[in-house]
Order: sequence, then structure tokens, then C-alpha cells
Amino acid sequence: MRKIKYFILSVFSIITLFSCNDRDDIQNDIDDLNARLDKLEAQLPQLNEDIVHYQGILNDQILVLGYNLNENGDYTLELSDGTIMTVYSGEAAEELPVMSIGSDGYWYYTQNGETNPLLQDGEKVCAIGTDGKTPQFRVNEKGMWEYSYDGEIWEEGIGLADPGKGNGTSSIFDDVEPSEDGKSLTFTWKGEDGQILSKTLNLYGGLDLIVKTDGSVPTFKLSETKTFEIEQKEVDKIVIETVNWGVKIDETKMTITAPSINPLGKEFVDKIVLKILSKEGYCRLVTVDVRLLTE
Repeated sequence: MRKIKYFILSVFSIITLFSCNDRDDIQNDIDDLNARLDKLEAQLPQLNEDIVHYQGILNDQILVLGYNLNENGDYTLELSDGTIMTVYSGEAAEELPVMSIGSDGYWYYTQNGETNPLLQDGEKVCAIGTDGKTPQFRVNEKGMWEYSYDGEIWEEGIGLADPGKGNGTSSIFDDVEPSEDGKSLTFTWKGEDGQILSKTLNLYGGLDLIVKTDGSVPTFKLSETKTFEIEQKEVDKIVIETVNWGVKIDETKMTITAPSINPLGKEFVDKIVLKILSKEGYCRLVTVDVRLLTE
């Protein structure tokens, strides 16, 4: 496979020295390494997205609209660009570089317990302000970490991607702590020399759309139409995202019409997503669960 093709050439140059069982063991090790690298690569889109969110939060370009805390102590943050960010409890996974913006405003990464600046052409790169750049990561064909600030020029320097470490979850922020009144969140993370840095953000709670139901998931027969009262707060525009369901919204009501055919052939719960936007451009996702019967 692509990620260790250079390694495979050297392995098979000496493979004739071993028995069939030895060759099988070596091939199994190669297959296992490739499988773990594939799993590691699957985490990279989320890592790169979290880096963008992290930078946006610290630059006051992204607001936090709300949050949920699950039984594991993980925070799910609802952001003003319409996306979700998760801050996991406990230690971050070691196989992913842990990014941070230092007290000096430059990008740093922590790998195997060591923190170093993330350089471009040998120079530290600013993360704060209008000139701030955003890195993204990938694993190249040699299994080495690469990063880029423009998506075109990629640099090594972090070292070998090691998929054998970590627990599969990673957070840029070390912790999130809500205020006693629930109106703000304090984010903490480690800076360039290990010191704890923090930023407190007030929750932007003005944008909302509330669908008034009895608390249960509305159930629809095929082609059935139901109307629900809604309450809008600071909503300027609504984008409806759904497949097969008919949805109409006015100032105080939302009308939903079920599809005429059940695509799964069995009762199931579907989701209607409403992307609501304020005049200032803040975005929030409102999800409405709906149950579809078979007749």
C-alpha cells in the first residue's frame, strides 16, 4: 500500500532469507501497519477542522452558541459557523500532533511530550490577527507527518506518524469550564513552554428556533401533513436541509409533509436540519427528528 511502499521494498529484499511462516508474519505486520495508518488518516479531517475552530475562537471570529456535557465529561460545543467541536476529557491521543497558539501568538505543536514551533521556511508562523495563518496536516507516502499553510507547499519536520500510540481521540483544548451562571466558558490549553493559557468567552445565546412539540418524536404516516408552532429568536434567514420531506416555515408555524414512499421499507427516525442565520451572519443548526411509518 502507498504509505509504506519504500519500507516494503527493503523488507522483501531480505524476505527470501526466512521461512514461509516468517514471510507470513512479516506480511501480517505490514498489513497491520497499513490498517493502523488508514485509521490514523481518518482522524486527520477532524484534526484540521478543530485547528480552524481553535484559531477562530481565540481570534474572536467564531462564537460559542451553546454546549452539552456528556457522561464521559466530554464537551460538545455548538459554534457560530454552524459546526460542532468536541473537547474530550482526559489526555489527548499521542499519535496526533497537539497544536497550540503560544503566549507569543505563534503556532506550536506537541509530540511525544516535546513542544516546538511549527516553522515555515525556518521561521515561526503567526496565528493571531488578520495575518494569522492556519496549518493543516497529512501523512505522506513515507509515513511521515507533513504540514502546510497554503495547501500547496508541504513540509516535513514533525517526524514519523506512529499509529500505535494514543486512544483515537484528540482535543486541542485541554479543558472547558462553564461559569456558575452558565453564561460563559473558559478554555484552557498548554502554551509553548508548558504554561497553562486560558480564554473566557461569553455564550452567544440570542439566535434560536424552537419547535414546540409534546417532547416525543412526531410520527407521520405516508404523505401525512402536520403543523407545529415555532418560536424564532433573531432569525434572519432559514435554510432547510432535508431529503423527501416537505417543509414550509412562516413566522410562527412550521408545516411538515411526509414522503409518499418509505425508502427503507420499515419504520425509522429521520432528521430535518434547519440552518438558521442572524443578520450578523451567525449560524446555528436546529435538528428536528421525525418518525416515518410504512403506510
